Amino acid sequence: MNVNPSKKETVLDSYTTPTGAKVTVLDKTVKPNKAKAVRKPGPGKATRKGITLPELFARFPDDRTAEKWFEEIRWKETGIYCPRCGGLDKITVAKNRKPLPYRCGDCRRHFSVRVGGIMERSHVGYQKWAIAVYQHLTNLKGISSMKLHRDLGVTQKTAWFMLHRIREAYPRELPLLAGPVEIDETYVGGKGRDRPKVVLGGVKDRTTGKVRLQVLSNTTRKSLFDMIDKYVKPEAMKFTDGHTGYKGLSNHKVVQHGIGEWVNKNAHTNGIESVWSMFKRGYHGTYHRMSIQHLHRYAQEFSGRHNERDEDTIVQMEKLVQGFAGKRLTYKELTALKADAIPVVTLSVGGKDEDWMPDFDKALEEWEAFLKARAENEGK
Repeated sequence: MNVNPSKKETVLDSYTTPTGAKVTVLDKTVKPNKAKAVRKPGPGKATRKGITLPELFARFPDDRTAEKWFEEIRWKETGIYCPRCGGLDKITVAKNRKPLPYRCGDCRRHFSVRVGGIMERSHVGYQKWAIAVYQHLTNLKGISSMKLHRDLGVTQKTAWFMLHRIREAYPRELPLLAGPVEIDETYVGGKGRDRPKVVLGGVKDRTTGKVRLQVLSNTTRKSLFDMIDKYVKPEAMKFTDGHTGYKGLSNHKVVQHGIGEWVNKNAHTNGIESVWSMFKRGYHGTYHRMSIQHLHRYAQEFSGRHNERDEDTIVQMEKLVQGFAGKRLTYKELTALKADAIPVVTLSVGGKDEDWMPDFDKALEEWEAFLKARAENEGK
């Protein structure tokens, strides 16, 4: 008895008939040993556990349940304390939980889990806040305020304010990246040569996959080096394109995009380019326009969501809500024009760099009017 190596089936006998035909008798009851197939991972981050919409509403069926969840995250390690004075020993539950659920015996003031955090003075229910956090984290390209206002049944203005407050919750102090890192910059703004664009710089660690994004005033050597010093350890290996602003970096390898070179052995910037791809899909497909005044918060959103995307959805939500405490963003602060606090942005217009202090809400209109007037003067 032998085995046919091509079909891997057991051959019992073989012979030739008087007419010259070859006959092979196979044992159909014997199955060849097959190597155990390795299951391929599913699409996306299939290894992490998500939350379906039915599971979400089962977890947060009402405001009281959602409020307990926010309290557990904020006060799990310390116990309930007064966010106004820090008192811990004289905390009592207010009668009928009014005007607020807890009362501090030290400062004699009432408080809730909203006080001293992102949700302070918000009239939106806890359940809607939990759903907004979920929506924000599970939409990789972001969720627009128009979509959120329809989903939650709040005004678009409220949804817009909620989303900016959530973006504010991401951590600001981050550890330095050990590398190797990819560094690149991109332009964010309108299409065409004569539409203002702002520079966004980025760093991605190849080992951990973590990213850092920052709005830059320009692409000069000083701006790029300041960003690198802020986010990258000095001894880290650095990969960039051939931009002259990166000349002089230590532990540095270059891939020359200008001559059509995209990979040179281990030198490439494909990782950070994929971050730009996701960011610009969010820009063009979800938000359509990002105000220069708030661009740093959108950068925080995309980098923060990217850095936690390997975690289970509930873990992502808990980590983001942990950042609610100690941060406050009022509507007045969000919409105020703080020209003295915003650096002059060098815009790339018509192939030339021009300094421009943006009037945030009317930036594009004013710039277009300036370009039109300049063109008319040049034509005379």
